[in-house]
Amino acid sequence: MGTLNRLLNGQTMLTARPEQTVLEAAQILATHNIGALPVVAAGKVVGIVSERDLIGRVVASGRDPKTTSVEAIMTKNPVTVDAAQTPVDAIHLMRQHKCRHLPALREGKLAGMISLRDLIEV
Repeated sequence: MGTLNRLLNGQTMLTARPEQTVLEAAQILATHNIGALPVVAAGKVVGIVSERDLIGRVVASGRDPKTTSVEAIMTKNPVTVDAAQTPVDAIHLMRQHKCRHLPALREGKLAGMISLRDLIEV
């Protein structure tokens, strides 16, 4: 089966910064047809922002995506997975924490994102 490293090879690294606007993050998600972005500050993953965050914490709450920061709506301290772990390990984490996206770390630094879709295609 191998490790998650295999799924991360060749992956384009897309991230958001806490100070970016929600509109900017949503544009990245839409442009790249992805469901979530890790939020990185000072080289560390400090959050994750997903389509669900955008709907629930911005649209449904009546916030302005042009002026609301990613930091204001992101899920802080997200669950992460080590790139040396297996796809089965990632699935267990997703089930346990009820999430669909996991930032993958290699030696404590962001290596990419693992989505449920990635794991289904293994």
